[in-house]
Amino acid sequence: MKKIIAGFMMAAALAGCGTTGGRVSTERGDRMMVTDRWTKVDSDTAAQRIMEQFLTSARFHEYVAQMGRRPRLFIMDVSNQTADPDFRVAELNNALLMRIINSGEFVLIDNRARDKINAELAYQRGGAVAQRDIQKIEETGADTLIFGEITMEPIINRGQTVKEYTVNMRMTNVRTKEEIARAQYSVTKFTRRPRFGW
Repeated sequence: MKKIIAGFMMAAALAGCGTTGGRVSTERGDRMMVTDRWTKVDSDTAAQRIMEQFLTSARFHEYVAQMGRRPRLFIMDVSNQTADPDFRVAELNNALLMRIINSGEFVLIDNRARDKINAELAYQRGGAVAQRDIQKIEETGADTLIFGEITMEPIINRGQTVKEYTVNMRMTNVRTKEEIARAQYSVTKFTRRPRFGW
């Protein structure tokens, strides 16, 4: 009880001297993070949730069963569609890549070929992949493509800035262009200006 009271007193003191931040989430076991910015923990959590959704998708299992082997996967870099031009999207890309590698469910296309094509395709895709992009990816021998974007638009209301970050990812059959699976992860964060200063 003493620890709880001390925690409330500390929070009240901080609220009087600066901006407070937090994380709004209903996920069990989610840790409160005193920041409104995307962090490495967010990247790791997003990658975990997205891979869980992909690997438990019935359509993904049907696709693998029809192929009779592990899909040859090309991973496009996640597109930064947030209002923050300095968003550390490379951290999210690396977290997703590690989860995909560690799953053992895919044969990954050679990193050098992937990096070269991703560099050529480094522009705002708006959630779509053009036909010419698909042709470049097919040339690598890939039969499966994962691509997506992260979005965030801050909303300011009564001194509180709310940021909802959403990662949308899609898995597509390169040859037929049919969607195999879709995954999403969202987290809402906020900052609040103090009502009273020192």
